[in-house]
Amino acid sequence: PLMKLNKKIEKEIKEMYDYTPGVDVEAKPLLAMFKPDDPEEFIL
Repeated sequence: PLMKLNKKIEKEIKEMYDYTPGVDVEAKPLLAMFKPDDPEEFIL
C-alpha cells in the first residue's frame, strides 16, 4: 500500500508542477522551493 501512495503522489506532483524527483541531481527538492508569488491554491 505504501508504494501505491508514493506513486500517486509522484504522479500528482508531475501533473501539477511538472517536476520529477531525481532527474537533476543539482535541482532543489520540490518542497524546499518557495516563491513569494506562488498562487497558494492549496491553502483553504
